[in-house]
Amino acid sequence: MKQLMEPHPPLQAKTLLTPEVFCFRSHAAGNNGMGEAAVLIKNAVEKALAAKKVTVDLASQISGAEQVGCKAFGEIILANL
Repeated sequence: MKQLMEPHPPLQAKTLLTPEVFCFRSHAAGNNGMGEAAVLIKNAVEKALAAKKVTVDLASQISGAEQVGCKAFGEIILANL
């Protein structure tokens, strides 16, 4: 049977794209208003973290955090925009 998809090549280096890294890169690029959008996204994420309503992976790192699902976390961020 013919293979439909090629296997993924091994990763040479693992880069973690956090909201902060995304915002910094977008802001530094200064393309198409992404700097302003990046600041808005960064502020929305920071508000969600300050409210301590985060996904399980973040809740394990934040004392007293309330765990919410990914969809709820996204909705919280959108509400903060």
